[in-house]
Amino acid sequence: MGLESLQDELSEHMSQMGAASEFGEELPQADAATPAASPKSRSPIAIQNIPLELEVILGRIGMTVAELGRVGPGQVLSLNKMIGEPIDLVVNDTKIGTAELIALEGEPTAYGLKILSIDGSDEA
Repeated sequence: MGLESLQDELSEHMSQMGAASEFGEELPQADAATPAASPKSRSPIAIQNIPLELEVILGRIGMTVAELGRVGPGQVLSLNKMIGEPIDLVVNDTKIGTAELIALEGEPTAYGLKILSIDGSDEA
């Protein structure tokens, strides 16, 4: 499910619940005579400004507490992904797409992301 789909679902849910503002006032409801708004115009501005963190998951390692206790400086741990394999983009524990880890042009010591896919979108 893409970000826009999540916003649409939240807006629809708020509308169905007759959501109230923080001051207890009922939010305005669209009447049947009003044409349907586009997804972006239906989402309140406040929702668009909610901060979130995009996690870039390079890989995972399964180990026990005892194994973790033996990890030390200089030790190499093997991830479950290969070099060049797409990495996951995650928001709120939900995978929303994939990307490729790249070195930024002009800044060879800085990483960047080349978006390969966003779930629910044909754009990349």
